[in-house]
Amino acid sequence: MKERAWKARVGVTPLPWVRIPLSPPHLNSKLCMHKVTSYCAYTQRTNGRPWAVHVFGCEIFSRRPSTSEESPGGIVGSCMDLVESHNMSADEEFDHWWIATRFRYVDQVIALASADEGLVSVIEFGCGTAQNLRFCRQRSRFRHRLDRLVGVDPGLTTVAHQPWMSDRDSVGPRVTNGTPYDVLLAMDVLEHIDDDIGALSQWLTHVKSGGYVLLTTPAFPWLWSNHDDLLGHVRRYTRSTLEQLADQCGLERIRSRFAFGYALPIVIGVRKLLRPKHEATDLQRHSSLVNWLFTQAGRIEALTGGNRWAGTSVVGIFRKP
Repeated sequence: MKERAWKARVGVTPLPWVRIPLSPPHLNSKLCMHKVTSYCAYTQRTNGRPWAVHVFGCEIFSRRPSTSEESPGGIVGSCMDLVESHNMSADEEFDHWWIATRFRYVDQVIALASADEGLVSVIEFGCGTAQNLRFCRQRSRFRHRLDRLVGVDPGLTTVAHQPWMSDRDSVGPRVTNGTPYDVLLAMDVLEHIDDDIGALSQWLTHVKSGGYVLLTTPAFPWLWSNHDDLLGHVRRYTRSTLEQLADQCGLERIRSRFAFGYALPIVIGVRKLLRPKHEATDLQRHSSLVNWLFTQAGRIEALTGGNRWAGTSVVGIFRKP
């Protein structure tokens, strides 16, 4: 096995040695053009060979051959989790540091909706494997205040019922209940839609007056890379452009911040310096140590409401008047 190693510095802060093992070529995977999410640790093949990033001997990010098949086009908002669910079990995905960090922002918006008396209903567009809704039902601090949870994803073919769901919960390809909801989640969906204003405006018809909206998108147009091309992104956002979108849809801003700022140097190194060109999937298992460290970093960042200056995602919480 050949190896290439280098040492990187950001300002005066040294980063650990980073190793990229290059293995013999594997079979190319077909390109998936589903809606997928901007994972802050994007990795990719180099010259058709799978590779991994190691820090102090621990594999942090890796690229493995994908077995997924190319899916029909025209799917708007189907979640990345559907595409990459073959990379790990549902429980492993549920505890993945990137997924777990997003749960903290979900809990924050449910906390706002729970301030008033009564039960809280949640609808998520682009729900994929519905891990956000599963978190709401199983681990949210406010799970005893939740009424019905509904996930909508055109990538699904039928209405599904999982063991963690209550009798009123559902996940399917379309909205089947006309009753408005207290909370709307749209996490890493808008960047795949040409008419993001039209899509968000349509989703908001399912939200009560006074309801809350959580939006997440990939951050910074200058961070555009082959990653975005592969995933079918139309745009990347800044805090101001996401706030402008919400304002055009008649939403009131509660808070907008960046997320995953601690991973931004790694993302810049991978996407802008290495510039990998070959297709594969993103969500991968990491060592338990790395997963724990990044989970804790995400927890601390979320406790402050997010990063004010930079990150790989923009997180916005808004209110419908």
